[in-house]
Amino acid sequence: MQDYVPPSPDELDLGEVPVGEEVKVDFKLNNSSSKPLQFEFISIPALGEAEVEPNSGILEVNQQQTMTLKFRPADKLTANKEKILCKVANIDYIDDPEAPEGTERKHQEVEGTKQELPLQISVLADHAKLEADIEEINFLPTAMFCSKVHRFTLKNS
Repeated sequence: MQDYVPPSPDELDLGEVPVGEEVKVDFKLNNSSSKPLQFEFISIPALGEAEVEPNSGILEVNQQQTMTLKFRPADKLTANKEKILCKVANIDYIDDPEAPEGTERKHQEVEGTKQELPLQISVLADHAKLEADIEEINFLPTAMFCSKVHRFTLKNS
């Protein structure tokens, strides 16, 4: 038996997703730096209908933000660690710190802090094609407080 190896913090495995159905996965983005952090996710065409919400914003020092990856495949797809890039850079505010809450403060990027961090996505998207080893199931009357069990194999081919 092979030991389970959990994915690294920058990997999301979406598993199997039926074509046309949407899957959502939450993950966290943390700012552990000493300055506010501006971020922006850049979609990669190889993943088709994949998007991160919110796709841009600012994290204050020691702030954590829950992000949601939404994926809806339009066609068959196999992706193994395809990358969605997250551009990040530290910023300095250049306006009044007493600005009213809810207003976007003016800022500038701190030189030399710009990075592209990859979020690696793995997924298998396909049409469901189920096969059973039986052709017909007949339900017969069952007495109260009794049960009947019929087992059969159902597989996605």
